[in-house]
Amino acid sequence: MKCDGNQVLDPMWVKHKREAMHVEGLSNLPRHNQGETVPKFEDPFGLHDVLQDPVPRGESLGARLCNFADSLVTSYLTPSELKPSLDPSVLLSGIFAPVCETDPTECRITYGRIPEDLDGVYLRNGPNAALLHRGGGIHAFDGDGMIHAVRMRNGSASFCSRFVKTSRFRQEQAAGRPLLPKILGGMHGISGVARVFISGLRVALGLLDVSHGIGLSNTNVAFFNGHILSLSQEDLPYILRVTDDGDVLTLRQFKLPSRFIMCSHPKFDPVSGDMYAHSLQFSFPIHYSLFRVPASDDASDDDGGGGGNVCCVPLLEVPVPALNIPMAHDFAITQRFIIFPDDQIVFRLAHLTMGETPLGYDANKTGRFCLLPRDSDSDSAPTKPQWFEAPGINCFHYLNAWEEGEDEVVLIATEVSPADRIHEFPHTITFGLSEIRFDTRKGVVTRREICAGMDLEFGVFNRKYTGRKTRYAYYGIWSNRVFKGVVKLDLMHEGSGGQESLVAKREFGEGKYTGEPCFVEARGAKSEDHGYLLCLVGDKQGGVSELWILDALSPTLEVIAIVELPAHVPPGFHGCFVNEDQLAQQKP
Repeated sequence: MKCDGNQVLDPMWVKHKREAMHVEGLSNLPRHNQGETVPKFEDPFGLHDVLQDPVPRGESLGARLCNFADSLVTSYLTPSELKPSLDPSVLLSGIFAPVCETDPTECRITYGRIPEDLDGVYLRNGPNAALLHRGGGIHAFDGDGMIHAVRMRNGSASFCSRFVKTSRFRQEQAAGRPLLPKILGGMHGISGVARVFISGLRVALGLLDVSHGIGLSNTNVAFFNGHILSLSQEDLPYILRVTDDGDVLTLRQFKLPSRFIMCSHPKFDPVSGDMYAHSLQFSFPIHYSLFRVPASDDASDDDGGGGGNVCCVPLLEVPVPALNIPMAHDFAITQRFIIFPDDQIVFRLAHLTMGETPLGYDANKTGRFCLLPRDSDSDSAPTKPQWFEAPGINCFHYLNAWEEGEDEVVLIATEVSPADRIHEFPHTITFGLSEIRFDTRKGVVTRREICAGMDLEFGVFNRKYTGRKTRYAYYGIWSNRVFKGVVKLDLMHEGSGGQESLVAKREFGEGKYTGEPCFVEARGAKSEDHGYLLCLVGDKQGGVSELWILDALSPTLEVIAIVELPAHVPPGFHGCFVNEDQLAQQKP
């Protein structure tokens, strides 16, 4: 979606080649006034406008009736007040305000030089609301996916930002209005139930196609088997393509047999290249399905559907309660095991009717982890999983995991606290880093805090060590809904729980914020931490965003180069670096 003269938004960030943008109903973000343009009816129910012109501008009578029903929900059923964790005027203001697309634009290098071996593209995904019902809520995890891309080649850089053109995005843009409520922020209370019903009516009337999913594709980016994948937990991945000039195109969905969604944090074995993932299956009983996708040239796209001959090797099915579905946002692998979480952070479907977000906490549940042998699809391998109770351990993300000896498995995880306030995210939530150990012989779990007193999340490491013992990790420093800097940790330094593991720390200055760092290994790297950290850095006062390139090996995370971007980049989620060789391997 590009900006035009009919599109307006909170003008705070209308600077540096950004034009005003319209996000349906987000104009100037008046409190509790987000949503579709509601006709000004002269009669109390608007029947005159609905019936006078049955087919205006090619719009069917069914579409007009559904739009009218949406307007009735807006007028009579929307709540008079929203909680801060669901209020667009809170969540989409200031640096979090949605931005418009930016065509590939050359960037100015304001400090240093881009390293010669840093040729490729850095891609960062995150939510960027394009359409929102008036009066409807939004969650920090809602918002259409937008890819921000910095293309680096021969010491120069260009920047581009594009929406991920999901099936949902394309249909809503064509309609000029939201056709579905937001999954976490809009599907709550009577108004949410009503909008779900209206969406179902649109499907029944052939006005909305949900056969290709209803996801937002706003969480992560990964490279697998010649494809750049945009990922989110509620849909299948979308295949992206980066062009020679740095533009980002959405090609199609990456289809998987008998699956309609896939997790947003798949794991890739650095030796075999195989992808491990899980999906929530809604066949009875509802369950999570863990599976492996082999890295093979046979996974072609000969059917044009983005999956072709992709093979999914099933590994385990985990039944889950229908009304309290575990979030299972992330998981981990070692060389021998898959580690799958079943903690107390859940989707509480019954709470949708209570005016609350479905994301919540199950106080009556004991969290646990499953260790499943990775080769459980083999006829000769043991297939029985081993479950470990882990009371009070609730996590969003897992950095990495590995084995130590025959009987011990180590997991590095970021714990959420207090987990029983998760429904208020991103407010009131803090994060703590832990080393979790599983004794497979005794069946017990132990836990050690790392860098006590620091809020650390969005950790990264050298992906060549996935499933292997990892010494160095890099994390964002969480502070008031954003990250104010990054740290380098030595995970092998066993202290008393203080900050003995802290190797280096880099903050970006007063009024600056960043997000998840991205580690890129240097060409001919001589050690695990020999490489670069890529950090998108923004200015809370409305200045331009920048890409900072740090020396990941340096004891001070020394700044190598700063690239000024031509547009503001709001805080987002996860990303990856796709090198020049991988770009050349992209499949059509």
